[in-house]
Amino acid sequence: MDAEALARMMRMIVPARMRITGTDGTWKLSQNKPDAARAAAAEAIAGGIGAELEDLAALMRHGPVRS
Repeated sequence: MDAEALARMMRMIVPARMRITGTDGTWKLSQNKPDAARAAAAEAIAGGIGAELEDLAALMRHGPVRS
């Protein structure tokens, strides 16, 4: 980056302070993919080591349980 572009960018940077009061989690399990692609991804991770991967694959196949 040349010095002129850097100077322009530095003029636009302003300090800010935020207080985080909470977080929200999001399930992202390839819901926007076609069924075949989601099933293939689930199968690819299902054979891994650990119960967590099998659980994740099941969620990808069927979606999270909502209470």
